[in-house]
Amino acid sequence: MGALAIVVGVFCVVVGWHWKLMHRSWQDTNRIRARAKGDIPELKAIRAHHTSKALVFAVIVVVLLIAVIH
Repeated sequence: MGALAIVVGVFCVVVGWHWKLMHRSWQDTNRIRARAKGDIPELKAIRAHHTSKALVFAVIVVVLLIAVIH
């Protein structure tokens, strides 16, 4: 049970890290877009990468929670 708690804790840290990076990339994109009124492909790629990572981790957490609850 302790090992499960450690794995879930580490997993939550990874999810939080990608969530933070996703949020920061969205902020950067919005800030620069407001300043330049143009599209910046590098920031869009970063935003898409971290958004997809955060969603994948969120789905895995939901599956794990359902598995642990049942």
